Order: sequence, then structure tokens, then C-alpha cells
Amino acid sequence: MRGINKGLLTASLVRTPITCEVPISGSAATLTVALMTLAVATTRDNGTQSIQYLPFTLIGAQAKNLVDRIAKLPEGPVVLVGTYALEQDRWDDKASGDPRSRLDAKMLHVEIADGPFSFRTDRKGNYILEGGMNSITVGGNTTAEPTVRYAPNGDKIVEVGVALNEVYQKAGQRAEKVTYVRVTAWREQADILEALPKGSPLIVDGALNYENWKDDDGNQRSTLKVEAHRIVVVAKPGAALTPPAHVTPPAIPDNAATASKIPDVASPDQAPEEEDLPF
Repeated sequence: MRGINKGLLTASLVRTPITCEVPISGSAATLTVALMTLAVATTRDNGTQSIQYLPFTLIGAQAKNLVDRIAKLPEGPVVLVGTYALEQDRWDDKASGDPRSRLDAKMLHVEIADGPFSFRTDRKGNYILEGGMNSITVGGNTTAEPTVRYAPNGDKIVEVGVALNEVYQKAGQRAEKVTYVRVTAWREQADILEALPKGSPLIVDGALNYENWKDDDGNQRSTLKVEAHRIVVVAKPGAALTPPAHVTPPAIPDNAATASKIPDVASPDQAPEEEDLPF
């Protein structure tokens, strides 16, 4: 299926953006690149909180204009709102010549937001926006069979790679690019993801997560992943559709007034603890 790759973020700026000038291939001109870390605290559907420190890249005149505007602001927290897309950066390692890649979040459009806002601070004194937006929708085909693991509390966690095949215009010509994204799912969404064979088309609505760790050689590694909140499996062209499950309607009680007082029963599971990821 044609890829979907759209993100929306409202978050606080952790520190002054780092800027650099990158040479444009075949030209004496340069391109301004701004690297930013944004922090946001959001609440999941089950009531638990997630705190994320997310790296973003902004390129071109937008980057220069934003950095100039931020420099003129009074001391205090800065909140940015913008749209973004995930993009695979690829290069060859200078030492070994081996191909390398990294998943980046690239801002497409960004503005300085006007409050009022509520913040918390972390142990380093950085501002974290409370109740911001951390939303992303991706659509594509799974690249392998899903992997399954379990959290210490027994919750199932399923993860799979998804290829986002996007078509765009470059110098008036049709071009294609593929972005590979890791999607993780918990509980009911994990059950949906686990049942999908390789090559399954799906659309995922979720949140962007940043993870870092040390590999077996002690090297610091990091990646961006999409935490699935809702998963929709897309029907393949010409494939038979799965029939809907039969649902037995509940019996209507004789005493409607009594029935209206019966509360809904909910038993939310424990979600993972908040992570204050270093950056």
C-alpha cells in the first residue's frame, strides 16, 4: 500500500537549537540545519503518563527564522507546535564502507505556540510541557513476522517493522522512497499485531517514542519507534474479507430502570512506568 507518514507535535524546547550549515551538492550555497530536542508529557487512553524527549531536525529558511525568533524571546519555556514526518537517512561508513542508516524525525512546518501552558521540570531543570500533543500516523506493509516479549508484570509487547513506501515529485519527475519504522504494541493492540503475517498492510495511529541503550560492545545506540494506540488492518486488493465476529445482543432486563443503574465494568491493566530518557 502507499505509505502514510504524518506527525503532529506540541512540546517544549529542552535547550537552544544546535545549528550548522551543510553544503549543497553541486553548489557553493549552504543549507541551514537546526537540531532540537523537545519534551512532552502525554496521557494514554488508560490514564497512564508517558514522558518523551524527542529529537527533531528542521532544514532551510524555516530553521534560520525559528532560531532567530527564539533568540529574541524572554527567558523561560518555549513551546513549539508543528507537523513532521519520519525519514530514513542513509550513508556509507567512512571507515568500513558499510551502508548505515538512521531514522530521523524531520519537521515540515513549525511555529512558536502561545499559551497558557502548564509545565513540570526534570532533575536538570528542563521544562516538560504537560498535556502536549505527541501524535503520529503511519501506514505501510510489515517487513517480517512480529516478535513477542513480555513485560515484568506479564503484559504482552509485540514489535514489527513497517515499510512506508512514499511517492513524490523530484525535479518534475516521479520518485519513490522507503522509510522503515519499528512499531510496538501492548495488550489488545499487541494481539492484533501478533496475528499479522509478513507483508500485511496496516495503518497505525500512535505516539513517537525515543529509546536509547548500550549494545553488547558498550556503544551508545538510539532509535525512534511508534507506540501503537490503534491499529487498522487494511484489506489487500482481491483478498477475501474476514467475516465479522457474531455478537449476541444482551438480554433486555424486565426492569429498565434497574438496568440503567448498572455501571460499566472496567479493569485497566498496569501500563509501563514513565521513562525520563537521558539526552
